[in-house]
Amino acid sequence: MIAELTQFENNQSFPREMLRESHHRITNHLALLVAMIRTQNAAIKKGPATLSREDASSVLNEISANVVAMAHLHRHFVGHPGSATVDMADLLIESCTEMMVSLSLSERACFRHKLTTPCEITADEASSLSLLLSEVVMNAIKYAHPDGSRVEIDVSCRLTADGHPAVDISDNGVGLPEGFDERLHGGAGFRIIRTLAQKLQADLTIESSDLGLSYHLVLPARVSRAATPEPLRAAG
Repeated sequence: MIAELTQFENNQSFPREMLRESHHRITNHLALLVAMIRTQNAAIKKGPATLSREDASSVLNEISANVVAMAHLHRHFVGHPGSATVDMADLLIESCTEMMVSLSLSERACFRHKLTTPCEITADEASSLSLLLSEVVMNAIKYAHPDGSRVEIDVSCRLTADGHPAVDISDNGVGLPEGFDERLHGGAGFRIIRTLAQKLQADLTIESSDLGLSYHLVLPARVSRAATPEPLRAAG
């Protein structure tokens, strides 16, 4: 984020309005990140008096994943200083790859992506979607396989026939416990995911079975173009 501002400020030809927009975007994204950390902190305060080494490491990994998501997004805007939008499919693929590399997740998770037509989303939508993705991924790594085995995560996006960007994220884990209602029993992770979905003004559906846990996200409609699905591709 500092690199973005430094590059913009050193560029004398860069429009002052875009520089102000960059400051505004970074301020908003940092505020969103702080709000997520506060939610995690509130959950910790309600929990046990002490955290195990494993639990403490898990919390720090979740925070790290969110920071990585924000850093990746702002590197995009450094490379495209005049852009106010991001391609959703590229964002999802690059965010997964960045998490794999930055957090050394290759032994814990692998990703597969299914893409359709390109779909541009705003910078604010991209920040919320990146953070939601990182939260879902870290939850899957933590809970999908209690034995710690590698989790497979499918990430797909498309435009619906009526112009709604849609994102599906699913794992091949054990799903939620029987009788578990994430609205009542879910921890900070589920609260953060639902808060981010609300910020996106998106409809969120969570489905669980013995084949895994799935998140279905439908964003507000925009101009639709015909979609041509691409094959499923492995990413790690």
